[in-house]
Order: sequence, then C-alpha cells, then structure tokens
Amino acid sequence: MVKVFNVLNSKKNLVLLAFSLFALAYYAALGAPFYLDDFTSIFESPWIREANSIEPLLNTYGQRSLGYITFWLNFHYIGTSPEAFRYVNFAIHLLTVCTLYVFVLGLLQETTVKNKKIIAYIAALIFLLHPLNTQAVTYVVQRLASLAGFWVLLSCFCFYIARARRMYWLYALAVIAFMLGFFTKQNAIITPLLWYAIDRFVMHRTRPWRFDALGAG
Repeated sequence: MVKVFNVLNSKKNLVLLAFSLFALAYYAALGAPFYLDDFTSIFESPWIREANSIEPLLNTYGQRSLGYITFWLNFHYIGTSPEAFRYVNFAIHLLTVCTLYVFVLGLLQETTVKNKKIIAYIAALIFLLHPLNTQAVTYVVQRLASLAGFWVLLSCFCFYIARARRMYWLYALAVIAFMLGFFTKQNAIITPLLWYAIDRFVMHRTRPWRFDALGAG
C-alpha cells in the first residue's frame, strides 16, 4: 500500500493515470460513425461545407454560432472523419477537466481541509470518467453542450477568483466566458445564477453583487 501511495503521490503519475483511464474509457468511440444530427447539422449544412468564411455561420446559427464555427474549422482545417471531430471533442472535455481541477483547488484553498490537491484530483477524475458525460463527448454534434459547459465553468472560476482575491479585472473575463458560452448553447444563460450561488453560498456574502471596495461583507 505504501508503494502504491508513493506512486500516486507523483504529479506525473497522477496525470498519466487520468489520461490512461480516459483513453481506456473513450478509445472505442473513435471508431464509431457519425449519427443522426451529425449529418443534418454538419455534413448537410451548406454553410459548413461550402462557406469560405464564418460570416454565413453568424447569420444562420445566431446564438449557437460559436459552436458551429468549431464544426466549420474542424471540417475545413482538421478533417472530416469521425475521428477528426471526436479528437476535438476529447480535447474540449480534457480542457474542462483541467479547469474543474483548478477551480476545486481554488475553492479548497479557503478551507482547512487537508490533501487539497488529492481532493481536487478525485473530483476532476470523477468528472472525466462520469457516464453522464459520454453523450456530450462522443456524439459529435453534442460538442455544443460540452463546449458551453467549459465556458460556464471557466466563467464561474474567474468570478470566484475575482471575488476571493479582489482581482477585479477577472470580472471582465468572467463576462466574456459567459457570453462565449451563451453563443455556443443557450443553456449557458444560467451562469449569472451560478455566480450568485458562489457569492451567497460558497463565499457567504450577505450582500451579493457588491464590490468589496464599496463595503460589501
């Protein structure tokens, strides 16, 4: 047991373990074909197949234009195979997991909990492998949900750091990430409610939405 703990205590080994488990869980999905809305939303869309710029996408897809821009970039610059699209989905999921790790670690810094990094790692690992994420990661067109989730999480992280450490310039990044999430998929509209929840229930502010410099407590 001591040897096992020493192995897992290495940052490099923990990262390698996470990547290995992720590869084991999702490798089989690379060989899967496109399904259902993958065809109508991507390959049968003239704005993705034939457009020479992203302008038609902005006009056509409106509040989901950012997500469809990633499909356009994928189609024209990365590849049109199922594997090419899923590699991008995998990258988005891994980026979200890294953001979650940093966010949880940041939250734990304000507590007296021990083994903060291990707890943050376990939380990120659960999210990495949780079956509820399978559709958003492997179903190509559901990249919209996965990418929106990343922007929402990043926005909440920026908001928390801005409040906790009085780094007020991060409010701008929180708003930008929120807007990017909203223009990926509309369910990112819940982000301000998450800001309020962080402010009220995590940071225990009695007067949310007020800057500390203005006397908020």
